[in-house]
Amino acid sequence: MLETGKIKLFTHSDLDGVSCGIILKAFFNRIDVELDIEYCSNPQDASKKVKEFWENLDIVGEHGYTKMFITDISINDEVAEMINETGKYLISHPKVALIDHHVSAEHLNKYDWSFVMPEMDGVKESGTSLFLKVLCGMYDIESSFFLNDLAETVRQYDTWEFSTIKNCCEKFVPVDKYSEKYLISNWGNVKSLSSGKMLIPYINKHNVKQVTLYKDGIKKKFSIHQLVGRHFIHNPFKYNEINHKDGNRQNNHISNLEWVYPKKNRNHSYANQLKTRSDGKVIIESVKQLDIKTGDTIKIWESAADAERELGIKRSNICKVCDGKDGRRQAGGYTWRWNYDKNGLFASSYYEPQQLNSLLYLLGKDRFINRFREIPDMRLTSSEKTMLEIEEERNQRYIERKIESMQKMTIEGYNAGVVVAERCVSDLGNQMCKLNPDIDIAVIIGSNAVSFRAIKDDIDVSKLANMYGGGGHHKASGAPLPEDMLQSMVKLIFN
Repeated sequence: MLETGKIKLFTHSDLDGVSCGIILKAFFNRIDVELDIEYCSNPQDASKKVKEFWENLDIVGEHGYTKMFITDISINDEVAEMINETGKYLISHPKVALIDHHVSAEHLNKYDWSFVMPEMDGVKESGTSLFLKVLCGMYDIESSFFLNDLAETVRQYDTWEFSTIKNCCEKFVPVDKYSEKYLISNWGNVKSLSSGKMLIPYINKHNVKQVTLYKDGIKKKFSIHQLVGRHFIHNPFKYNEINHKDGNRQNNHISNLEWVYPKKNRNHSYANQLKTRSDGKVIIESVKQLDIKTGDTIKIWESAADAERELGIKRSNICKVCDGKDGRRQAGGYTWRWNYDKNGLFASSYYEPQQLNSLLYLLGKDRFINRFREIPDMRLTSSEKTMLEIEEERNQRYIERKIESMQKMTIEGYNAGVVVAERCVSDLGNQMCKLNPDIDIAVIIGSNAVSFRAIKDDIDVSKLANMYGGGGHHKASGAPLPEDMLQSMVKLIFN
């Protein structure tokens, strides 16, 4: 049974932490529950705020707090001991629960109320994905498709898995139950171990690539996207269907595939007028043909291509009107609009991990949470799509300027590229490392914190962050800004 009364949440101020707020509000969306969310910039900030709250906590009476969650961030040993020694929790249903995924917080697992799990079943976790699992288990509630989508998108961004998958090298593993005969790769290639050659797939009536595998004189057909999904793609919610993100059913690279629930697959392919040609490639979404004078809808076309074939109006011009490009307001004597659903959502445009992070910083924490509380759907609205396209261009210009200003220095024995920046920290850090292979780490100095990023396998920046009182992951971590590092940077720039 869910709690009533007041619930306190201390959480990190980044995408992963703020998304924990969305999860919490989705679970306790009732008038008899008061949610109090407080954001923390780093473990030191969290320790200070939790200590102040705990020392002044009034748990007596119906107006007191019944639960305190700490998500995606850790607290120091002093505060943890203070909470533990007071005994203000119940073993069966603890009044305190810390849920984190950072390696630097694993020592807190000695407490009954702490659940720190950097990985589960060999897959890196995020604060949001863990929080969802803990709440579902704690209250015996099944999660919604929306919350599953949100948690997985955040997890891919926070662990940077989406970038790793996109730029991965080809890797072969034995096909399950055919391990002595065939290998499947994360690029969608199937190899025969007996001949050493790649199998040539055939295209079935659904434009899907398939291969036939043999074992003990019995042959069986397999869709390649299903083989790639089963052997390489995380499927925490046990979905049965795989979606081709770009709509090309013959593109079976791991970066183009995702496990989905049936409704999302239909949204992407059929129900929202997403059509495919015989080669499996996507034609554009549904469009509305409008009277240029009255604005009344004349006809809804399944695609701009269909309108072009019937009316002889170039699809490129129709799309320009829909997108508002080149100041074009009409094509063929008509005005045109994309055919959205009732919430203004694009038929097939689901949030990518980077886009979700950009939306947070465009809207701010409270409006970001309210957006997904009011519209619990991971598809973009028309205004969000336009806003994110503009933001993406702006961010790339910002990153390019910052990389040009990068200074090189040695920090704790590492060859470091150092910049001063307040935005795009993850993207900036990764591009710094990729474009400058001679550096070991990227160091991004903000107004009151420093972030560390690395892409080399043998570099663990969480150890460096720990030296400065911070923490994080092997390839992404942060800490309060050390005075000596700030002074070194000032000397490097101005001397």
